[in-house]
Amino acid sequence: MTDRIRVAVIDDHPLFREGVAHTIRSSKVLEVVAEGSCADDAIRIVKDEVPDIVLLDVSMRAVARGESYVSPSLAARLLTMSRRTPQVSNEDSDRADLTPREEGILDHVALGMTNKEIARRLSISEKTVKHYMTNIMQKLHVRNRVEAVLAFQRKPARAKANT
Repeated sequence: MTDRIRVAVIDDHPLFREGVAHTIRSSKVLEVVAEGSCADDAIRIVKDEVPDIVLLDVSMRAVARGESYVSPSLAARLLTMSRRTPQVSNEDSDRADLTPREEGILDHVALGMTNKEIARRLSISEKTVKHYMTNIMQKLHVRNRVEAVLAFQRKPARAKANT
C-alpha cells in the first residue's frame, strides 16, 4: 500500500470541522494530521506538520479581516425571496423608526463596507457601528446585514425634514 495523504482541517465551526475530520479518518488513503480553528492554527499546523493537503474554510479568513461573508447561494436565495415575499407589516413606520445615522450606516453597508471601514469613514468606533447594526436589525425585524439592506431598500423613503 502507498503512503497515506496527510490532511489538515481548519474551520472555525467545531462541529463541521469534526465531521469533516471524522469522514477523512474513515478513508484508507487519507490521514488527518491536525485540526485547527483559526488562521494562526493554520499557519502553525502547516509549519509543524507539513500536510499534503490543507482543507481551509475560506470565509473564516475573510471574517478575520473584518469583512462580512455571505455565501453566494445564500445571497441569491435572499434576493429571490425578497422579490417574491409580499410586503405585509408597518413598513413605513419601520423605516421611519430608523434615525438618520442608522440610515447612513445602512447606506454604507449596502456599498459592501465592513464595520471597520464604516467606523473609519464616520469617525466612530467599530463597536458603535455594531451597536447601530443591532438596533437596525431589531427595528427592521431581520437577522443579518444582507436582510437589513434588502428590507431598507424595499421600503419607501421617509420624507426628509427641512432643517
